[in-house]
Amino acid sequence: MSNQMQSMQQIEGGRASFAFQEVKKAVDQLGRDSTKVKLYSSYLKRLPSMIQVNGLGQAMAFYYSKKNKEVQYGLIYKSISDWIISKSELPLDHNKEFMDALVELNSEPYRRVTAEVMSLLNWMRKFATGMHAELDDNKSGSSDAGTRS
Repeated sequence: MSNQMQSMQQIEGGRASFAFQEVKKAVDQLGRDSTKVKLYSSYLKRLPSMIQVNGLGQAMAFYYSKKNKEVQYGLIYKSISDWIISKSELPLDHNKEFMDALVELNSEPYRRVTAEVMSLLNWMRKFATGMHAELDDNKSGSSDAGTRS
């Protein structure tokens, strides 16, 4: 396997691992409540299209503005912020808060950060959908068990 191929798998694997841990942590913070997790999953699903239509800055500004009103927005914003700021290879000021660093980017670094966020969201959406389905299955399984006796 070429070095470039191994590098690609490590990047994707690191992203997937981070996404899984962040979604799992969010589900726990939401009390494993199916309704709250469904909303979290829904907000994750709509973010990529918001980014495509409005741009990363506008979409993240929206989630930033809502983070204190609905915990799901805050959890998503924090996950993205933590991931992007931790990526030392991305050309942004890693000592600043995510929004502050994002608004100072020029076109090329902005596109690279956008691509990284979209890749992270791809993993997070899948994990959130799976964890929500698992919660629903457990919920319906436990209610079925109560009606079978």
